[in-house]
Amino acid sequence: MRKVFLFVSVIVLMVISGIVWRRSLPTYHCPHGIILISLDTLRADHLGVYGYPRDTSPSLDAFANESVVFDRAVAQSPLTLPSHISIMTSLYPSSHGILSNNNRLADEQVTLAELLRKDGYKTAGFADGAFLKGDYGFKQGFDVYDGDTRIGIARILPKAVNWLEENKADPFFLFIHCYDIHDPYNPPPPYNTVFHDFAYSGGFVPGTKNLKDAAWKGLVVTDDDLRHIIALYDGGIRYTDEHIGGFLSYLQETGLTDTSLIIITSDHGEEFREHGSFLHWQLYCRPNLHVPFIMHVPGDLKKMVRIKELVRSIDILPTILDMAHIPPHSNAQGISLFPLMQHNSYLPGRIWRRILHAVRGDEDRVVALAATKFKKLQSSIISDDYQLIYTMVSGATELFDLRKDPFAQNNIAGNNGALVKGLLSKLHQISDAVPQYKPSTFILDSEMRQQLETLGYIDE
Repeated sequence: MRKVFLFVSVIVLMVISGIVWRRSLPTYHCPHGIILISLDTLRADHLGVYGYPRDTSPSLDAFANESVVFDRAVAQSPLTLPSHISIMTSLYPSSHGILSNNNRLADEQVTLAELLRKDGYKTAGFADGAFLKGDYGFKQGFDVYDGDTRIGIARILPKAVNWLEENKADPFFLFIHCYDIHDPYNPPPPYNTVFHDFAYSGGFVPGTKNLKDAAWKGLVVTDDDLRHIIALYDGGIRYTDEHIGGFLSYLQETGLTDTSLIIITSDHGEEFREHGSFLHWQLYCRPNLHVPFIMHVPGDLKKMVRIKELVRSIDILPTILDMAHIPPHSNAQGISLFPLMQHNSYLPGRIWRRILHAVRGDEDRVVALAATKFKKLQSSIISDDYQLIYTMVSGATELFDLRKDPFAQNNIAGNNGALVKGLLSKLHQISDAVPQYKPSTFILDSEMRQQLETLGYIDE
């Protein structure tokens, strides 16, 4: 009886304290503008806001200080094309079927831009070509889509600003994308040397072919070479951060920050030999799937709110619709994160969520599917703190405890047969439950082939 009394007392105290805390909750307003920025190939753990010691991201860190920061955001693929399609459709790659260079989104699929335009938003996209070319399906729903050529962030952002100057009076959706962080890691001076606080005498020039040879042909890379490569990669982040900082200042000066939902994320990360390779073709959660996800919401949020729960790139579309007061899209396979944001804004909500989690046995989970360089189809499930990777043809499995092994370097599948079996069963259940759509075919022209060669996706 005493236990029941104590339990009821705790619940009553939580309700009362919840009312008090809710009075001081930040107010989230329906956005006048929605801005989605994808910084291609950006690892979350190479930003200051995610604990990186180098000063790679002062502008993004300052932006995060008054935003919602998702600590465990996971992309649905380590590859640019399927990952961005998943963001724009809220479909798993296994569902939308875009897994190779000559696949494009079928016209009958509905994109975020189409849903927002239908609700009265003006829509524009400014991207950096290659896999973000409009012919892959990205131009669906955009009034203006400029994304067929490689021009870089320095030339993309002025175009976005010009469009905003002409359209910011109306509700708008703006998408921005760039490859400046992507290999071959060639930021302009002084960013190409800003993090070289060591003397490098090696001859490794991290062009795309060198990195491909290191990734797939066993090219020897010394420790000094690795430091050199990472310093160049970090220089690309700092270069991009400077330009994003200027754009964010423009939004602040024009008052758009106060009325716009602004999301900064990435499609995938990058590997630096954590699993013996380079680039971004493997399904390991870190470094290839763990991406930054920072959301500035219109309202009076003046301090950082950190979300510890696992979230997915496919949750971006439902979250935007929810915050814009637009009915959910029936085909979306992600969920709105808005309720999670509200719960995490005050202490009783966080406690209550964890009690429900324990009682109901809920598990956060994510499925990713990718076609690798070696045509090896794999899928992955992350449930609580475990990640299972399943190779479809061979049936091989790998299991990692991400709490003890965040970079997934110690395969514990052999000693955890029951856990592997349970996660594999869940993976199959999820995969079987989602519909499979047939993609359209896209024929690469010579210009497109050259762009993909430059980014290392096609052999020269």
